[in-house]
Amino acid sequence: MATNKKELNSLFIEKYFNYLTFLKSHMENDSVFTSFITKNKALKKVNPKIFIKTWYKYICVPYYTYIIKMDENYFMNNDDTTNYNEMDYITKECKKIYITLCDDEKKKIMGTYY
Repeated sequence: MATNKKELNSLFIEKYFNYLTFLKSHMENDSVFTSFITKNKALKKVNPKIFIKTWYKYICVPYYTYIIKMDENYFMNNDDTTNYNEMDYITKECKKIYITLCDDEKKKIMGTYY
């Protein structure tokens, strides 16, 4: 268990990039996703605090309740993407991957990365 803010931030970043690696292992030579990972790595390297603040602002704040409740239904059935951009594409690809997994694999992912 992380004992201070720096350890907690490091743990978050480690789990986040492990999750990206997991997703990439289910995508075959996806240039959009590879570019997304590269951008994330660059931001983490340049300023990890901004990386975490950005995650907090755009993921944690608007989706906190759904994340805490592990509301799979919300994330799988809610289509709040309005414009086709990189994040919309990645969201749709993540859903495709999740659908292909068996229930045991889904539980493992939820326990490992969340």
